[in-house]
Amino acid sequence: MKSVATASASNITAPTQFIETPLETYAYRRFGGAAFRAWEKVEGDRFHKLRNITQPCLIVNGVLDAMIPIHNSYALAEHIPNAMLLTYSDAGHGSLFQYHESFVQHASLFLDAIAKPSINTIVQ
Repeated sequence: MKSVATASASNITAPTQFIETPLETYAYRRFGGAAFRAWEKVEGDRFHKLRNITQPCLIVNGVLDAMIPIHNSYALAEHIPNAMLLTYSDAGHGSLFQYHESFVQHASLFLDAIAKPSINTIVQ
């Protein structure tokens, strides 16, 4: 277990060398995989409730995420009206940690933008 923890910690400082551990893969397959697989299937108007979300949403995902495939994030961004999608091309499920400096900068810009009223809000 200690070697798994050490390997995971070293991945945080070496983003291009991120490899999900067998424990992470097992946990996903055992506990979360079925739910994610069911969510992936687009049947009927599966995403219609997402259009009711009025708050701005920042969606963040690593392109190499084995737990939440990138196309799920694209679907969220497509169906949530005020969504912004931020992806990291060579990151997995820990993209926020692998690219923490970039994430903090982008999240701060996102939060600053939604905190300031837009010209459309002022005109109305």
